[in-house]
Amino acid sequence: MKTWLPVVGYEGVYCVSSEGDLMRIKGGKGCAPNKIMKSTAINRYVNVSLWNNNKGTSKRMHRIVAEAFIPNPENKPEVNHKNGIKHDNRVENLEWCTKSENEAHKYRVLGHRPANTVLTSDNILEAQRRYSNGEGLIGIAKGFGVSVMALHRAVTGGSHVSLGVAPIRLENKGERHKASTLSNDDVFRIREMFKNNPLYMYTTVAEKYCVSPNTIRAIVLRKNWTHI
Repeated sequence: MKTWLPVVGYEGVYCVSSEGDLMRIKGGKGCAPNKIMKSTAINRYVNVSLWNNNKGTSKRMHRIVAEAFIPNPENKPEVNHKNGIKHDNRVENLEWCTKSENEAHKYRVLGHRPANTVLTSDNILEAQRRYSNGEGLIGIAKGFGVSVMALHRAVTGGSHVSLGVAPIRLENKGERHKASTLSNDDVFRIREMFKNNPLYMYTTVAEKYCVSPNTIRAIVLRKNWTHI
């Protein structure tokens, strides 16, 4: 059964439901009373705008629900979504937690992998097998929770020789081609540059790496260097 409680700090102006709905109970300029308010999803979290005395603030719905419905005697700073769905703001899906508890839940319960996961020898051998069979490094790296560059170095660069894993070589491809003026790391960096800033000019990057703008364009669009 859906229940309603006042929004903490906005008592008499807004109330929030146990299902994660927000209602303005006090009318205002352009706002009718007793009306469910619209919300906006940002990075899959639900954000709402709260107004009182002509002052507005943006707040995430899961915190509003938790503050109204869930006791927090230990004054924990974060609110966790138990099922990992960031827009599911039902009371039963929320809990107060510390940052470390939130991170532990992410990895142990939801199955996420930390970005700095250390590769084992078995991981690298599996990655080498998949890479040799034509699978792209991006998908493999995502599965192991490491960066593409880190995986490439482990698979082909010999960064894990100390674990007894020899690097594999793909003859006449990429940086091993006799006519290549770019390294695999150069290609990773170029793609990362355009991923972070699509407004980069091909000519500007081409001058930096002493290649043609068409080469840069082909790298970014993955029309060449397709093995990485």
